[in-house]
Amino acid sequence: MLAIGYSSGTILIVDLDISNATNDQDNESHLVLATLHKFQMHRSSVTSMMFDDSNTQLYSGSQDTYIVIYDLVADQAMFKLLGHKEEIT
Repeated sequence: MLAIGYSSGTILIVDLDISNATNDQDNESHLVLATLHKFQMHRSSVTSMMFDDSNTQLYSGSQDTYIVIYDLVADQAMFKLLGHKEEIT
């Protein structure tokens, strides 16, 4: 899996297993990786992310000062930790 964080606060988790990829409709020589999860819990740029050891949880930090813990098995955010005064790096 690969986690990609955007300046909009969106996080995509994609499957790096090429056997699950599809062909790009515009260019047959390119593959499109399967998106496993999409989260939109942050209000500004995602600045840090980390998977747990079992790859079942993802932790993300952002310029919005939130830390969010996601359950990748249930495909949902579990906790949003508030109270930090500066962005999470």
